[in-house]
Amino acid sequence: IVEDVASDPAAMLGLNPTAEEIETVRKYLGEASLLPVLLPAFGTHRNGDATYLTLAAVFAPGADVTKVTEILAERMRTYTSLVTKQPLAERWTFVQATPLEIDGLPVALVTMQVNDPALPLAWSQMVFARDLAFLWSD
Repeated sequence: IVEDVASDPAAMLGLNPTAEEIETVRKYLGEASLLPVLLPAFGTHRNGDATYLTLAAVFAPGADVTKVTEILAERMRTYTSLVTKQPLAERWTFVQATPLEIDGLPVALVTMQVNDPALPLAWSQMVFARDLAFLWSD
C-alpha cells in the first residue's frame, strides 16, 4: 500500500488533484527519477536543544542506494510543502544523507534539523497531511 501511494501523485495529494497540479509537482521534483519506496520510516530525536527528523527509505534489492539517497536528499533539501506552499528550508536544515544496505535491502537515511524548536516540525504533521511528495516515484 505504501508503495502504491508513494508512487502515485494523485494518491499522495489525496482527494482529486487536477492534472495541472500533478504536472506542477512533477516539474518541481525535477528530472531525477526516484525508484518506488517499499517502506518509509520516520524518526524524531533530540540532542540538547536541537530536534532532528530522520527518514529511512527502504528500496527494492538492486537499487543503486547511493543514487537514490542523493536524489532523496536533494528533494528534501529543496522541498516546498504541498499544504502550506512554503519551502521547508525555512523550517529545517539538511544534516546528512547516508546510503546503507541492511539485510540485502538498500536503505537511504536522510536527516534534517528542525530550525525552530518553539514550533517543531513533526513527521506526523506531514504524514497526516500527505505532504510527502519527495517520496514520489515514476
